[in-house]
Amino acid sequence: MLLKHSSLLSDSAMMSDKKFPEGASVVKWIRELFSMSQQEFASWLGIAISTVSRWENGKGEPMFTPRQWKLITDKLHDLGYSIQDLPDDWRVTAGQPT
Repeated sequence: MLLKHSSLLSDSAMMSDKKFPEGASVVKWIRELFSMSQQEFASWLGIAISTVSRWENGKGEPMFTPRQWKLITDKLHDLGYSIQDLPDDWRVTAGQPT
């Protein structure tokens, strides 16, 4: 997984380093970017760990509440990412964000 954050990097340089791990789900990529276990991620969002597991295994797609989206977007911003860096489709599991 290639992830870099530096104020010295331009946005375009940062984007070239943002790649999703091969075979991983977008939710798992986000969770790992946040350095959270499934349990921590579930607790942080106020959902069941089984829900996170289903999402990561492709057995459901996230339906985040506005509060959850705010948490996610704020944390992404803190790490030098934005919601625009995420793919348009939750089923994207490899390659660069679209």
